[in-house]
Amino acid sequence: MPRKLKRFKMFNYLLALLPISITFLVILLQLYYLFRLVPQEVHSPPVGCNKIIVILGSSTAAGHGVAYRDSSWVNRLKRFIREKTDDGYSVVNLAQGGYTTYKILPTNSPIPRKRPYPDNKRNITAALKLKPAYIIINMPSNDAASRFTVDEQIDNWLIIRNTIRKAGVPLWVTTTQPRKMSRVQKANLKEVKEAILLLFKERTIDIYTPLAAENGAMKESYDAGDGIHLNELGHFVIFDMMLNLEFIKSLKSEKTHEKLKQL
Repeated sequence: MPRKLKRFKMFNYLLALLPISITFLVILLQLYYLFRLVPQEVHSPPVGCNKIIVILGSSTAAGHGVAYRDSSWVNRLKRFIREKTDDGYSVVNLAQGGYTTYKILPTNSPIPRKRPYPDNKRNITAALKLKPAYIIINMPSNDAASRFTVDEQIDNWLIIRNTIRKAGVPLWVTTTQPRKMSRVQKANLKEVKEAILLLFKERTIDIYTPLAAENGAMKESYDAGDGIHLNELGHFVIFDMMLNLEFIKSLKSEKTHEKLKQL
């Protein structure tokens, strides 16, 4: 076989391998990013932090759906921290009704066209300025209601997770919450719920499972009447789950867990 023909065939062979090589390189870079560049999970409050637990979220964390504001899960938690522990912690609630994951992204984050910009007073940046000991995020269903794709929600959660880990603050995240909406949107909620469980592992608070009916809507016993917001009983379910978080249990409690349920 002529030498020129051999070189030509070799060139074509290498050219055919080029897309595979590029794909392999991209996968390697993604793995490097995931396992080397992403800060590891934080287990203890940062040195020099304030004794503050910051809540980020939307209407559920803001207390919508309850007849009395004191019955919301955040206000129950505030009262528990204030009255039933002696460690001097307090809860700061930055949640705002209607918010999506875009609204809590760090200030100056690049935002796609036709998507809401972060609220500099209620986002991750605002939370970290308080130098908190812990952060809890509760974003139930507004992303799905706004028809944001699963992929873009996951992208936002990755930014949220990595930003807070880099700051060295322990983070807990609730899953999505069931809601009366289209079949496609319900599927969106379930997919993002599973993604959050994978992203945050044991730091996930799975509120979807106890609150959801078989059809993906909210159980009637927890529905405030609009198919969107939780009533007092639904808020209590979340509050009770908060009491089982490792850092909440580590606070010095003056009462038994059963008596705390009377809150």
